[in-house]
Amino acid sequence: MDNDFVNGSERSLSKSISGDVYSEAKKWFQKIDPKNEKLNTYREGIEHSLNKVQIMGMSNAKKISHIYVSLKIYPNYRKHLSDTPKVNSVYNPDNDFNVESGSLSFNADSAIRSLGYGHIVDKEENKSKTVDKRKPLIESCDNKVEGTTKSSKLLRGREILSFVESTNTLLVLGQPGGGKTTFLKYLSLVYTGFIDTGSQIKPLLPVYIPLRDYSKQDNLTKNHEWFLNFTLCCASEVSGGQDTRLWFMDQLTKGNCLLLVDGIDELPASVSKDVLASFRSFANKYRSNKYVATCRTASYHHSLEGFKICEVDDFDHEEVISFSKHWFQDEKKLKKFLGDLEKSLVAKELCKTPLLMTMVCLMYDYNRSIPENRFELYQSCVDTLMYKWDTFREIDRCRRVTEISNSRKTYILSNIARKTLDNESIFLRKHDLCRMFSDEINLLGLEVSADELLFDMESNMGIFVEKSNDIYSFSHLTFQEFFAALSFIERGDVEKLFDLAYKSDRYREVFLLAVERIHSPDKLAVTLAARVKYDYINAGVGSTYHCSILHDMLLSQAVFTKKIRELLKMVHLDLIMYS
Repeated sequence: MDNDFVNGSERSLSKSISGDVYSEAKKWFQKIDPKNEKLNTYREGIEHSLNKVQIMGMSNAKKISHIYVSLKIYPNYRKHLSDTPKVNSVYNPDNDFNVESGSLSFNADSAIRSLGYGHIVDKEENKSKTVDKRKPLIESCDNKVEGTTKSSKLLRGREILSFVESTNTLLVLGQPGGGKTTFLKYLSLVYTGFIDTGSQIKPLLPVYIPLRDYSKQDNLTKNHEWFLNFTLCCASEVSGGQDTRLWFMDQLTKGNCLLLVDGIDELPASVSKDVLASFRSFANKYRSNKYVATCRTASYHHSLEGFKICEVDDFDHEEVISFSKHWFQDEKKLKKFLGDLEKSLVAKELCKTPLLMTMVCLMYDYNRSIPENRFELYQSCVDTLMYKWDTFREIDRCRRVTEISNSRKTYILSNIARKTLDNESIFLRKHDLCRMFSDEINLLGLEVSADELLFDMESNMGIFVEKSNDIYSFSHLTFQEFFAALSFIERGDVEKLFDLAYKSDRYREVFLLAVERIHSPDKLAVTLAARVKYDYINAGVGSTYHCSILHDMLLSQAVFTKKIRELLKMVHLDLIMYS
């Protein structure tokens, strides 16, 4: 077992209840199973089936030894966690922004000569690196929103366990890949004595109940009996097929169980109401037990009355470091990863959930470096959220939109991202967002409602989140930039994007993303060099903004030829003289 488990001198499960659990738990376990006929096999099953986390792409599962998440606690839960954003940051359809595109008609070699840099064509590329000082195009949502709900309380570490211990009915909400399932697995290990938390925890008999496996139990009804049989089925699987039905029913009656109900949002619409009705009936009949359930934030609609509500919070700096330590066991590799991560504003912005953090760690495992091509990094994360995550977990979620292809969904998202970017808006009112969806649906001749499409984008994919009462935004601002860049690229408007980015830093990051994506960015680079030369260098004036664009293009993974990259360096150096 992992050295973080209780009484580390025991490296494997004993055949009897002994040194692998602390004394209080050992006494309790002996009480509920004096002859050790059921418990030891069940605990072996818990350790075998639940003491692992393996997110898509991981070559090997990793053992669970600590809490991966922080929790926000809401005494009086309201789904809308932020105050209404400022009016000027919310999309206004009557305030569309337009800029005329300039003409790009440069020949690279002749342009280089006409700019007076003909002598650089045959120079070797300078491979020295500079520090990446890129800044995001748009400030984070937390800075734009006028404060968050002050009634919430953030808990970490032992505080979380104390809170769980203090309530018998808890619902954990969170975003896709936020660590909800891993948290339930962690609790199962804590309450069976495998992990020493240093806290006074009353041992319980955990039963992990993944609702996505509802079909394993036939004859669905709304009364407690169906959920009881489903629970006993889940427990029997962990027991290795051992006959534990009567024993578990006795423990349920005595209130000795911890029911870990995972994925309320993972039920198909056709059975969701009946399964939840059966669960509510079950929880009422066996109310002396402890219940912890999970659900995606967007999918929860107050269907579990009486449950206390908490929500998984984004990773902070300390949690990113903790996650990294458990991922990279080699000290040298860990130190190098944290150093590279600190230099990469791009990756740091994405490391907000275990899922996206895992994507960055996986890429580092493969490449031994943080991916510098931001477009590819974002593409990987978007694909994971939109298409791969549920498939990997074999979840048949209650999707309301099945007739729209992935490419069409991407097309719609890119259009919306571009419109809101032009409008300089981070947030969208629900009716405006649905109207935009309706316009795209009608344009494509699709038969689906805007509300259904929004539900799919929000609940099943996690691309949109509701930030306030009927106020939405992209779940991560980098995704808005990514989809906007995709729009310019796919519609052949990169030249227009260049003109916009040259005049306004609003388009700066979108332009840099596009430059890293297109196969032949030399023309854009020459055009930038020419305009900077004519507008600033020849006039003997500086421009910090254009100096930063040149700097970031040189840092990027864009596929410039040697002579074009050298041109950018020379123009950059000349502009620095005046800036």
